[in-house]
Amino acid sequence: MATRRVVFEVDGAQSTSGVDFPIFALDGTTATIPYYQFSSTVTQGVQFTIPQVQEYGANPSAVILWNSDVNSGSAVWGCQLAAYDPNSGTDGLSSLAFDTITSGVFEHSGGNASRAMTATLSIDVAETDGLTNGDYLVISIQRINAHASDTLTGFAQLLGLSFEYSDT
Repeated sequence: MATRRVVFEVDGAQSTSGVDFPIFALDGTTATIPYYQFSSTVTQGVQFTIPQVQEYGANPSAVILWNSDVNSGSAVWGCQLAAYDPNSGTDGLSSLAFDTITSGVFEHSGGNASRAMTATLSIDVAETDGLTNGDYLVISIQRINAHASDTLTGFAQLLGLSFEYSDT
């Protein structure tokens, strides 16, 4: 059994609900870091696509690389999957619908506000929208600011995403 990993650069996402388009942090002295900025007052999201999932077995998870502009509080991140079998699906991609959201509360680790952290969401098999090998997959990542446990008063900044699963 091996873990398969699809890594997405943040500038490859599509904005879905008012999230600021990729911001490139520039101060002239440090590296340019692209990120999507999620508000503390509005639920926002982005989507990533995998045109054809390869060697899918089970146990999917979304590993979110993130930071913030404040150094305390918790962000609630969510992930939804929408899978489509291009070989047997009779409906078009326009009818693609997301399965149940998987969410988790992730506390800022403290120290420097821009410290990079990971948030891992293990996706229950019942919430994979019937994902199988070869499917077209859309992954939606959201900050759920309306959740009572989201106490991060500043922006949560998405730096990247890794979609991981076993091949058996």
